[in-house]
Amino acid sequence: MSVPNDQGRSTGTPATTAARVTSDGKRIFQMGPPVVIWWCWVALIAVSLGDLVIQGHAFVSLKFAFGALAVTGLVYACTLWPRVIADDRGIEVRNPFRRFVIPWPAVRGIFLADSVEVQCARSMPRKDKTIYSWALSSPRRTRARAQLRAWQWDQGKRNRPAGYNQLPDQARNLVKMTTAEIMARELAALSDDARFKSVVAAVDLDSTAPDQASEPKADTAPAAAGPGSQPQDQERLVQPEPGQPIQVLSATWAWPPLLAIVLPAIGCVVTTLVK
Repeated sequence: MSVPNDQGRSTGTPATTAARVTSDGKRIFQMGPPVVIWWCWVALIAVSLGDLVIQGHAFVSLKFAFGALAVTGLVYACTLWPRVIADDRGIEVRNPFRRFVIPWPAVRGIFLADSVEVQCARSMPRKDKTIYSWALSSPRRTRARAQLRAWQWDQGKRNRPAGYNQLPDQARNLVKMTTAEIMARELAALSDDARFKSVVAAVDLDSTAPDQASEPKADTAPAAAGPGSQPQDQERLVQPEPGQPIQVLSATWAWPPLLAIVLPAIGCVVTTLVK
C-alpha cells in the first residue's frame, strides 16, 4: 500500500523525526532490535575470543576465531549495516550486500508492504525499479496487531497509555502506528518536500528567463553577416525529455559487510589447510 502524507504541501522537513540526526543533517532510519542483537553478539564474541587468547594460539583456536569473525561479519551485514539514510540529495538504502543511492528526482514513490519500499527511476530504456529496505521491515501481522490495539483504545476495550487523552490528534495517530510506518511517512514527507522545492526552483527559473532575455547585451551583438555566412550559435540549456528524470538510481555492492565476511572466511580456510 502507498504511504499517505498528512501534509497538504511540504514546505520543510518534519519538525519531529523517528530517525537519528547526525551533525551534518543526515537522517538515519534504523530499527532498534537489530542494533540490540548486534551488540549482544559483539559482547558474546569478545568474551569467547578473550578466552581463546588466555588459553593460547593453537591452530584449532585460530580456526575457531576466524570462523567466529566470519559469522560476526554475517551478523553485521544483517543487523548493524542495513539502514536508510536521507539527506538533501536523496535516499541511500543499505541492504546486507547491496547499496542503493536514489536522488530525490528519481524517487517515484514510497510504499509500505512487508518493508518500506522505494520505487525509483532508472536509465532508459529500463523500467522503474522497486528497492526493498531490509532495515525497515514491517510484517503485515505486526501492523494488523497495531491497528487492532488502536481500535481497542478508541472503543475503550483496552487500557490506554498514560497521558493518551492529553495528546494532540497528530501525536495520537503516531502512537497507533508501528515504527516502520512512522519512518515511511517521514520519508514520504521528505520526498514531497524535495519535489516541492524542485518545482519552486523551476518556476523561479522560468519567471526570470524572459527578463534576462530582454536585457540588452552589448558584448554579445552578432557581427555583420556577409553573403553565405551562418548566424552565430548561442549557448542554451538543454532540457530533459518530458517524464525523464535528470538523475537515476545507482547501485553498488556493499563492500564493508562483504569484506567483513570474506576476509575471516579466507583465514579460516587457510588455517584449516595448514593443519
